Amino acid sequence: MSKEDKIVPPLRFPDFMGDQQLEALRNHKKGLLQKFFCKPYFDGSVFKEIQGIFDVRNGYTPSKANKSFWDNGTIPWFRIDDIRENGRILNQSLKYVSQSALKGGKAFPANSLLVSTTATIGEYALITVEHLSNQRFVSLSPKRKYAHQINMTFMLYACFSLSEWCRRNTKPSNFASVEMDGFKKFRFPLPSLLLQEEIVQGLSAVDDVITAQEKKLEALRDHKKGLLQKFFCKPYFDGSVFATKWPHVKLVDVATVIAGQSPKAESYNKEAIGTPFMQGKKDYGDKFPTPTVWTKSVSKLAESGDILMSVRAPVGALNIANQRICIGRGLAAIRATDKISRRYLFYALLQISEDLEGDSGSIFNSINKKQIEEINFILPPSSEQKRIVATFDSVDDVIELEGQKLEALHDHKKGLLQQLFPKIEALSE
Repeated sequence: MSKEDKIVPPLRFPDFMGDQQLEALRNHKKGLLQKFFCKPYFDGSVFKEIQGIFDVRNGYTPSKANKSFWDNGTIPWFRIDDIRENGRILNQSLKYVSQSALKGGKAFPANSLLVSTTATIGEYALITVEHLSNQRFVSLSPKRKYAHQINMTFMLYACFSLSEWCRRNTKPSNFASVEMDGFKKFRFPLPSLLLQEEIVQGLSAVDDVITAQEKKLEALRDHKKGLLQKFFCKPYFDGSVFATKWPHVKLVDVATVIAGQSPKAESYNKEAIGTPFMQGKKDYGDKFPTPTVWTKSVSKLAESGDILMSVRAPVGALNIANQRICIGRGLAAIRATDKISRRYLFYALLQISEDLEGDSGSIFNSINKKQIEEINFILPPSSEQKRIVATFDSVDDVIELEGQKLEALHDHKKGLLQQLFPKIEALSE
């Protein structure tokens, strides 16, 4: 198959505008597939290699030793953190460099794609302003010949397939990186500009619904945070007395703290052999973790129902063990005694964890067992603990439900992208 042979994916969008009702969206994919499955998608279009339609540039990091490169910078300098924090369409960055830091005095053009090809492979974003990036990224900007034939938001969606290709085509070495000769030969679809715009319109409508759902979920989490601040005072490690009729206690009075200890690294595996293992908060969920590593050598154990606390930056992050888990040095397990409701203890510590983390990062780089045991919090009567727990459980139930809706929306979009853009196998034939 030549690089310009046609490949016909099964789905296209002629006039999809989206539906704001989640239930309608869940059924919409089925209808779209039924309606458009037999229609040619990229009618009369070809696939073009990256190196044929884009100028490919490598990102770089200006010398940190030269302060003039970084002081009072006005040129956005992008890293993976920018995508993680602000999404895939970006016009500002977390860090900036000065004009003098640019090689040849030129920034990367506006409306370019960034694709990560080393370390965290396969991340991508559309940058709408002149910019620079670090060496983890490759920049793709349209060649002059194709500047008026490409909708860059369409190409951003097409990066869904490129991202998967990158993750499957890395060099065998200690430092993961993409095989760049193959990368430059990866073929993007290039249908008519009108069809590109129709596809963007359809997928953007799905993105709008996802964004609305994300905002709804964020508002619920903010509501929960406000309730925590309302119910609980702000305790510290200094033994402060709470301005309330309820007594205050130290954690050691009502719970046992188990400091984590890491087994030997050679005992780790990802084949679910042995006991689930967590070194830190990487596998945390909203409330319950999903371990991705197991160990055949058990050191310290958290039992189901124990509260897990991160003891290294970010200090204080909490989850609840939903099974027996071996915990490493980055975690501690907190096991409630019969003197306190463990669910109440979780919510009380959740507010404390907000204090430990602070507004701009962790106050403490780490926290030890003794410091955890000295944490102070209020201890209302059992009946009041149950009332507080019922309040927060009801909020958590709503958050979980809305989170499931958001996950369904992301799955919906992923399914559409898989149908819209050809599979890697088709591109590599």
